Amino acid sequence: MVSLIGCADGQAPPDEEPATPRGSYEIDRETGETIARHEDEDGAVTTMRSGPGVPPVLPDRFTLYPGARVTNTTRVERDGLILLTVDLESGEDPAAIVAYYRAEALEAGFAIEVDLEGSEGVTLTGRSAGGDTLSLVAANGQAGTRAQLTLALAPG
Repeated sequence: MVSLIGCADGQAPPDEEPATPRGSYEIDRETGETIARHEDEDGAVTTMRSGPGVPPVLPDRFTLYPGARVTNTTRVERDGLILLTVDLESGEDPAAIVAYYRAEALEAGFAIEVDLEGSEGVTLTGRSAGGDTLSLVAANGQAGTRAQLTLALAPG
């Protein structure tokens, strides 16, 4: 049985303009990389690249944890703002990875806002005077430590 709600009175739905595409979304079947682009009503363009082969280009003041394997990178850009997330795996203890990024954040002028160690892992967050933010979560996984570093970088 099929029911049509809203058309029971026999009237046809109003004519609507077809939606204008405002972006694109592609997935590379070979690499798994996702590429998306969106333009809003004001013309601002947001782009995103995500996948295991996306280069984890960090700002000069940060480096990849030595010996860690990058499993995925996501980079979103809009109006000069960059949001970068890098997923890592390492044989090191979560606390060692957090200590490494805590030292880099402090050296880069970030104030540490959260530094929390729990039974499942460690969380670190910080903010710079210029508005950049850092978030790191590191936890024991089946193949060692899994960590996710997220940087939101203000324009300029």
